[in-house]
Amino acid sequence: MLALNLSGLVSSDHHRFPHLGFAAGQLRALHGRHRVQAGAEVLPPADRWWTVDLYLDEEYANQKKLTDGEIYRKIRQYEGMKLSESGGSSGCHPAIRTAWISWTTIETVISSERFDRLLPIPGLWPHGMRISMLHRLIATGCVEEILTYLDHIGDFWSSLAASDSVSMEKIDLDIVNALQLLAPGKSGTDTKRPVG
Repeated sequence: MLALNLSGLVSSDHHRFPHLGFAAGQLRALHGRHRVQAGAEVLPPADRWWTVDLYLDEEYANQKKLTDGEIYRKIRQYEGMKLSESGGSSGCHPAIRTAWISWTTIETVISSERFDRLLPIPGLWPHGMRISMLHRLIATGCVEEILTYLDHIGDFWSSLAASDSVSMEKIDLDIVNALQLLAPGKSGTDTKRPVG
């Protein structure tokens, strides 16, 4: 809606194709960055146009099964919007409503501050957290070790982006998948592999 307002278009304007202008960094592609890069290198400027499908985060997220990491991010987003003060999770996605009670119980043992430090890195969340397993981790009595590990994860991924929040937001699932299980300290091949 912000782009519509900024461009002066209204939804009843059926006589011309809509043209939305976005400032750098305001629009994020879910996938296909390699196509954009190839197009920028090969196509003449007049042909660098793509038809895209736009989704509102909330509408799209409610139509797919959320992972636990996405649920956690939504919980923190809703808490930031003061929903916790206005009756909890009543207007949330059903999976978020279910996880709300679990998380508030866990949060008494493991401060959300350690998890929140990882929020700016979107690639860590789609498959990197299982709320249902946190109770078992707490039951091991190794809470201090868990907190140290969360700090290590935050330190590592922040170091890749020199702790720059804009750069950390660019670490998506593709980047995380490309880097996990590499051992650059032990493998010459792995040392040369990550570039960019």
